[in-house]
Amino acid sequence: MVSARIMLAAAVLWIWLALWVLGCLLAVERPAAVGLRRLSLRQTVTATAAVFCLAYVPMWLLHLGWCGLAQLWPSLVTHSGTESVSALPAELVCAVAAGFSEEIIVVVLPVLLALRVRSRVTSAHLRRVGVVALVLGGVVLRCSYHLMYGMHVLVLVPWAAISVWLYLRTRAVVPLVIAHALYDGWVACARSDPSAARTLGGFVALAGVAAVVAVCTRRVDDLGPGARRRLAPEI
Repeated sequence: MVSARIMLAAAVLWIWLALWVLGCLLAVERPAAVGLRRLSLRQTVTATAAVFCLAYVPMWLLHLGWCGLAQLWPSLVTHSGTESVSALPAELVCAVAAGFSEEIIVVVLPVLLALRVRSRVTSAHLRRVGVVALVLGGVVLRCSYHLMYGMHVLVLVPWAAISVWLYLRTRAVVPLVIAHALYDGWVACARSDPSAARTLGGFVALAGVAAVVAVCTRRVDDLGPGARRRLAPEI
């Protein structure tokens, strides 16, 4: 059990660091270029639901599969770390901090730095390679935030890659932040009530709502005129 004071202090530190990075980016880029685009409420809800379905549902399914394998091979548990657990209010604050700070530092910053290099690269092949390298770099950065999980960090690889891909497609960071904070907040609530049935049932219900919202409204990359972008020219 980690004290709530330590967790809150860490959350404040990460938020401050992300705000500093965001401020530096806004000093050289337009808000829309950074990902702070003006979206309607429906667009925000739609994009958030789509991010949740595309990135977080697969990660949770992989987590369930990992737990099943751990019962067959206990060594997986031996080499897997554990999450720090504290009081629920502190956990929820940390969920918001993680959602904001990780997406700014792990996704937005590397992508914008890569776009700065793009103007010097004329080869289409190198640009495509650059996209792959950027996604892989995002995976490494994201996993470095969760090394305390041990081998269990492998479950996060698809989520890390999809998050970078979605930002490249939409250039909208707010849905990524909201989806991340909601997922971490749900995990914090689930840990406070460790009943497996309630945990699984709650996630299935949450994922179902997200799927319905995403299907019944516009697609994640339909965020306004000129919003849809091809991946290859990005780098």
